[in-house]
Amino acid sequence: MARRPSLVVDERASERQLARAVAALDSGKSAVILKGVVCLHPGQFQILCEVLDPAPLQHRCAQEYAVMVENARRALACSALGARLPVRAQYWVVVEQYGAAAAEPLWVEPPRCRT
Repeated sequence: MARRPSLVVDERASERQLARAVAALDSGKSAVILKGVVCLHPGQFQILCEVLDPAPLQHRCAQEYAVMVENARRALACSALGARLPVRAQYWVVVEQYGAAAAEPLWVEPPRCRT
């Protein structure tokens, strides 16, 4: 599957840049990278959240990947972008790389129970 072009935002993003990022996610036209944290790929009913493993050749256990995802989830939630995300389910994975090439999943978060 080919990747969509990506917009990049960070903690210094202007209101206009954030609005463009949210519109891209809402319309499904573009992925958005929260620099240094996560790459968000829009879907009709969900957002795929890819966390980049900074050392993909290092052997990790499932708990270490879960911690990476939880840290990224918290960073996104605390960011200006996180407060503006379209309301959709989020699916989290840890990947080997971003970019135009397909990312290689290293770990996929198990589904959470809804209460």
